[in-house]
Amino acid sequence: MIECTLENLDIKRTVFEKIENVIRTDAFLTSNTSAIPISILQKQTRYPKRFYGLHWMEPSHTTRFLEVICGDQSEISGGEYLAELSQRWGKEPTLVRKDIRGFITNRLMYALYREAFYLVENGYATVEDVDRACRNVPGYWMTLVGPFRWMDLTGVPAYHAVMKDLFPTLNNQTEVPKLIDDIVKAGGKGVANAHGFHDYTDEEAKLWEETYKEFSFEVRKLALKYPADVVKKKLAKKKK
Repeated sequence: MIECTLENLDIKRTVFEKIENVIRTDAFLTSNTSAIPISILQKQTRYPKRFYGLHWMEPSHTTRFLEVICGDQSEISGGEYLAELSQRWGKEPTLVRKDIRGFITNRLMYALYREAFYLVENGYATVEDVDRACRNVPGYWMTLVGPFRWMDLTGVPAYHAVMKDLFPTLNNQTEVPKLIDDIVKAGGKGVANAHGFHDYTDEEAKLWEETYKEFSFEVRKLALKYPADVVKKKLAKKKK
């Protein structure tokens, strides 16, 4: 059973109670939460050991992404089972063996978002510049490999040298950036209401939403040609 409701602990607790009234005690109960730690959520259930996180991102029907998260009371074997099962759903799952707020992908991405805000708010680049840089660098290789494989492919020592000088200069603020705070306080939701970081007419916002859906299906076709074990499969063919 997968719960997917608003990121509100009281709402989720109510939903869990209704679910547990009708499912077997040995059935897996999971949550698609992206904000509340699994260890907190499983305390709201009757059988916390069978509770896990199954975190996907939109559009869930085209992406390979899925995080399987174990809480403090979850058994790793159950997480491994769910990770194996999810491959039948067309996913390439990541198993989060120790619960941490934001899990893996959100922690990585929000570190990028934080630096993006810092660059814009301090006049180093525009919103358009930052978007363009991400599209043309990480957006170019991230469908094929992650950061560690990327460093392997492009030379580990170079990254080591850059880190020593760059890391001390990166932003580490803990407050919500003013740029996003102002937009949200003004009612901005992005393309949903044509009010976000970019300027949109209603027609442009609708076309961006349609284009994103089209892109998601197209990039999925390409991504499926290069699964995580693509090189292992090529080696196996050569051995035959």
